[in-house]
Amino acid sequence: VETIGGKKVDGIPLVYYYKPMKIFTIAGWSGSGKTLLITRLIEKFKARNRKVVAVKHAAEIDLVQPVGKDSRRFLEAGADESLLVTRSELACFRPLTDRDDRFSLLKIAFCGADIVLMEGFFPEGVPTIEVVNTRLNPILRMPVASLAAIVSDSPLQQPVPCFLINNIDPIVDFLEEYDEKHH
Repeated sequence: VETIGGKKVDGIPLVYYYKPMKIFTIAGWSGSGKTLLITRLIEKFKARNRKVVAVKHAAEIDLVQPVGKDSRRFLEAGADESLLVTRSELACFRPLTDRDDRFSLLKIAFCGADIVLMEGFFPEGVPTIEVVNTRLNPILRMPVASLAAIVSDSPLQQPVPCFLINNIDPIVDFLEEYDEKHH
């Protein structure tokens, strides 16, 4: 709990509560169950009244909005951001350069989140959970020493915590309790 610059409203100090968000990257081979795990985790975190942000990194795609569409034309004209609003969704587009630190920009969007789950994005210092489908590919994609945990379709013996993909509650508990300083 911190006060905001000693400011007061009606004699009461302005206070904000700083609760650090938990950020994790979900890794694994194609078809391993990354999206399945993320969607199940989202459902469980939402049932616990957590604010959840999910990030999908699509390195193979250059532009989300096609050339010629209005929201793309706004960016091309020099807008710093362009928003697309429908009856049920809002999408924000921001031009990026090679110099932009994408993770720093993303953290701004995470504001207020309790948990952030990223797929396909590997910023330094963010704990990684690897998903393994032993029927498709039993070999880990990432070095085990770089992992916070492994989630698999069958029991594994590894030097990091291992969970079964069909038993989500212990994974949610692990993520909520995770403290990277002690792992």
